[in-house]
Amino acid sequence: MTIVASRHQSQGPGFRLANLCHDRKIMSADLGRSAMACGVFLSSLLICILTWATPVQALGLGEWKRDGLCRGIVLEGDIARDEAAGFVKRLIAAVERCGERTIVVLNMPGGSVADAIAIGEAIRSRDYVTVALPNSICASACGLIYLGGVQRYWAVGAQFIIHRPEIRSATPFKTVAESEHAYDALKSRLVDYVAAMGGNPDYVDLMYGVSRQGPGPDYRVLSGADMMRLGLATQGGMP
Repeated sequence: MTIVASRHQSQGPGFRLANLCHDRKIMSADLGRSAMACGVFLSSLLICILTWATPVQALGLGEWKRDGLCRGIVLEGDIARDEAAGFVKRLIAAVERCGERTIVVLNMPGGSVADAIAIGEAIRSRDYVTVALPNSICASACGLIYLGGVQRYWAVGAQFIIHRPEIRSATPFKTVAESEHAYDALKSRLVDYVAAMGGNPDYVDLMYGVSRQGPGPDYRVLSGADMMRLGLATQGGMP
């Protein structure tokens, strides 16, 4: 069975997130509905996780400058499927051009789980530092990249957003057990990665605990206390 990308059907929470991002001047007013981007292969299933931006913005690199000098590399946009290998090469080259500064600044709505994990592992292998700046957003699969930092800074005003992963299939699951197996496989992969990066597996439980039913929001914005308790941030402030 192949899982395909699909758009979130409930516009309400998406528009609420759009207003949040607009008010915080985090992202453009184009936010409004959530899109799906596909990622992890598990038990022949292509697992999908939501990303919060529409239209999809290509993953890109920029420079974070202070006092006119490059202080780090900024990652922005959606993480597309099968993008990690080529993107990691571009990231390494950008870091070297920046004077071998190892700071990676994130401002991303999410995307492919498999590629986010691969990028996070590459960041950890090179001892890069990840940073969420004031008025930036790190949503969905972005959090998996953020966890790759050997040190992880979280500044007041940064928005760290999680939600429950969703699987959409080209053909419906035949049984409830089949659906539950797919979700359990994805959850197991996420728990293993989070633990390997030094995070608290409760982070994954928190994702899965976000309700997709009812009138309330289908996402959660983590507080600074949440970030520290879950082992996502290693320290507050900026490097």
